[in-house]
Amino acid sequence: MEEFTLAIGDIIVGLDIGTSKVSLVVGEVNNFNQIEIICSTSSKCEGIKKGKIINEDEIALAIAKTIENAEDEANIKIPYPQIEVHNGK
Repeated sequence: MEEFTLAIGDIIVGLDIGTSKVSLVVGEVNNFNQIEIICSTSSKCEGIKKGKIINEDEIALAIAKTIENAEDEANIKIPYPQIEVHNGK
């Protein structure tokens, strides 16, 4: 995995697409080089059943809604995300 150098004020976003919801957390690097959580939100999603994608549009809508909610809550604009897909292994 690639290592990143973080600066004070950098924003970090984590997105989890689960079976029943899409969750997102936003953190900001503080003066102690620690990540402080500034926002956490989720949206219901029915696009995945038993670990398989059944409706891509539903997933995309849930992701967009979750990002929009986080942007409103944290008063920031989340740019294009870097997406990493892990299979749990």
